[in-house]
Amino acid sequence: MDGRDNANDALVAEALQRAGTLFDDLTEEERRSLFLNMYEPIAKYSRTGDIDHLKKLAESVEVTVHLRSQPEVQQALRNAPTSPVKHGEEVDVDDVIKILRE
Repeated sequence: MDGRDNANDALVAEALQRAGTLFDDLTEEERRSLFLNMYEPIAKYSRTGDIDHLKKLAESVEVTVHLRSQPEVQQALRNAPTSPVKHGEEVDVDDVIKILRE
């Protein structure tokens, strides 16, 4: 095993630790939502064989762990209104992700 493999293993271990901590801090409702959102692309892949569903899943999980690992983002999500959004107030998810990454 070379140094790059060791470095990659360390990064993966760190990411798994962060994801585990994140999961432990979620409410039961948040865990259910996370599971359903993760399972949807898996179900789509199993029905279509389209690998893009799994790629989108991987990207989604990465973004979720990154964002929810930040306490201020976690608190903002928990403080966000839960009532349905009125028509015309929807925001594209990709736009939100882009804003949050900046």
